[in-house]
Amino acid sequence: MQKQALKELILRLGDNNPRLRERAEDLLFLLPSLKIYCSPNQVINLVIKDPIEPTKPKLVIGRMQLLVKLLQKYPVLSMQG
Repeated sequence: MQKQALKELILRLGDNNPRLRERAEDLLFLLPSLKIYCSPNQVINLVIKDPIEPTKPKLVIGRMQLLVKLLQKYPVLSMQG
């Protein structure tokens, strides 16, 4: 059930309704505070298994915008020092 809910939230990032897109993004940011964790690979695999959904332009843009916000909130540090 958790995987299906996560997949639906990710798919909603490409929804036509801006309010729905924002709520899905808000919920995805809230998951770690609820002790619900998932790896980026899990997120990608959940969506890629659907042959049509991953290629919709709005969904791709929504995921990219989420990635940008995640990187702003949680910067990646260089391993090279």
